[in-house]
Amino acid sequence: MPESRRIAIPVLVASLTAAGCGGGNALPLPNDGALAFDGRGGYAALGTIGTGHPLGLAGSTFTISAWFVQEPGGDPYQRIIDKSDERLGRNGWALGADPGSGQVHLYAHDGARGADFCSARGAITPGVWHHVAAVARSDRYELWIDGHRDEKAFFEEGRHVLPGDGTARASIGNWNHAPGRAWRGRLDEVAVWATGLDAAEIAELHETRGTLDLGGRGRDYRSARHLVGWWRMEPAGDGETHDAVSDASRFRTDGRLEPGDGGGDRPAVVPRGP
Repeated sequence: MPESRRIAIPVLVASLTAAGCGGGNALPLPNDGALAFDGRGGYAALGTIGTGHPLGLAGSTFTISAWFVQEPGGDPYQRIIDKSDERLGRNGWALGADPGSGQVHLYAHDGARGADFCSARGAITPGVWHHVAAVARSDRYELWIDGHRDEKAFFEEGRHVLPGDGTARASIGNWNHAPGRAWRGRLDEVAVWATGLDAAEIAELHETRGTLDLGGRGRDYRSARHLVGWWRMEPAGDGETHDAVSDASRFRTDGRLEPGDGGGDRPAVVPRGP
């Protein structure tokens, strides 16, 4: 169902596990940090991304990668990361997931028209850690979930475009212009590249479970020079508290942790764990 026609229906919260049905990941996860959201609007504010900013991805192929676990219920079309000022990623792009349908959604907008490219229903399972890599190539989009390309992914609305050079705010865990897309669960290792990663690089991202140095070289990974954002969600040291999550890319677009307008708490960095 198109994004504009969905409403949220609360349900009971399930436990968060590292393994389960629906293609979840049974391998252990490194016990570092993750950013936890209560689903009531809190987010990490990345600021206004203006014309020419590398994170704007204007006219570029791109890849967005993230590890996530989503609690059931809450808003539909919850945002992992969003640079837009309207639905369909207007003036930018976005990546989200819908706990009701179990679908991942990639959005892009060239200033004139937008696209919503989504996975098959049931591709993700609430309460289970997943890895997603969403790729916009010059002629198509791809969604890779837990190391496998979703061959059944389809356009729910629009058709292939690459982002225009518009100005819009960016955030992690929500969109920026109305209530109703707040993440409920945890996010980790969110990264953006101004290039389409190849299949071997995506496989390595999944296999290394969030431990790959995206600023260096891996077995197959060769795209460090195209990295434009990388939020690792590392835990604070003794006596420290988190007011922001740091961008480990060279562009340093840090995310300020903000509460939601609906009374939600600020996101908190917690042990990723199962």
